[in-house]
Amino acid sequence: MAAAALTGTVTMTGCSADLAFDDISENVHRMVIDDIYVKPQGWNTVWFSEEQGGGVQYMYADIDMPEITRSVIYGGACLTYLKPDNDRPIQEMLPVTVFNEEANGHAWSYTITCEYSVGKMTIILRPSDFKSVSPGTLYFRTVVLY
Repeated sequence: MAAAALTGTVTMTGCSADLAFDDISENVHRMVIDDIYVKPQGWNTVWFSEEQGGGVQYMYADIDMPEITRSVIYGGACLTYLKPDNDRPIQEMLPVTVFNEEANGHAWSYTITCEYSVGKMTIILRPSDFKSVSPGTLYFRTVVLY
């Protein structure tokens, strides 16, 4: 199959942009599925300053994803799912909110989102009460379409 050159217009509220996808090769219409996990020590924590009251602003984990190329960013798609139980075939598409309750009755939650850039993805965890959390090992499935 010969390389394809695609052009298109992206229209958003109040603006539009013409895009040319000249670097899409014969690998068009492929899918890559990666099962990944983040261990507790794999999370980086960003804290609020003392002037802002302290506490955890958010936690994040950077994952190398060479499958996410410029062509994927501009002409494909990335989807990430939380796998709440790695042993069962259950997936929840991000963003997702996980609810927890401690033995003392304190209830809290955290929301997990994901950002993509060329060569990597960043999984972001934001606790509801801005307290330090230890989410344990979290399992994810990422699907890259191009």
